[in-house]
Amino acid sequence: MPLLNVTEDPTPDSSPSLSSFLPQTNCSVSPSPSSPPYNFYAVLLVMLIFCVVFGNVLVCVAVSREKALQTTTNYLIVSLAVSDLLLATLVMPWAVYLEVVGEWRFSRIHCDVLLTLDVMMCTASILNLCAISIDRYTAVAMPLLYNTRYSSRRRVALMIAVVWFLSFAISCPLLFGLNNTDCSFADPAFVVYSSVASFYVPFIVTLLVYVQILFPVPVDVINAA
Repeated sequence: MPLLNVTEDPTPDSSPSLSSFLPQTNCSVSPSPSSPPYNFYAVLLVMLIFCVVFGNVLVCVAVSREKALQTTTNYLIVSLAVSDLLLATLVMPWAVYLEVVGEWRFSRIHCDVLLTLDVMMCTASILNLCAISIDRYTAVAMPLLYNTRYSSRRRVALMIAVVWFLSFAISCPLLFGLNNTDCSFADPAFVVYSSVASFYVPFIVTLLVYVQILFPVPVDVINAA
């Protein structure tokens, strides 16, 4: 069956019209007005992926090679860089795929794993920032303890382990069917749960810690209390 439906005029001297070489369909030949923005966002996401990967790889390499940078705070920064790096390599390419294709064409299990990774890596980034703020508060408010027992690598390893455990605990309900909608964050219960646990609570803790660092309570007020 030919792809093009070409019709000829019965008169030999007549030339075929341009419309006769076009396939007879009900669709308009004009491009969809939504096509350019999708392509633009896809290119923008690809550029963002390369920037995120490049920057966070540099952070990890710098800390691993320079002993002077191997401090407690920088270990937490490396944990933050790893979470951003995993987000850029495991999750963001699928965002590019959705921008180009426009729909999800894989299995539901694949979708649940992708959404779990998305929530987990974003939560890990926020919790790492919260852990960094707590580490800075410990260094300012309790310098003697921070420079001895509280500055050990075991403490930092414990903080990083807690960050990643909480990140997985917050995101794992997706693997057990909590989000029963399409491949998106549309389930009201999960949206409220994940927003409170992975954003609002760490944000409030981080904000209060930095306020305490900037405006410390005087010692005489503490002794009077």
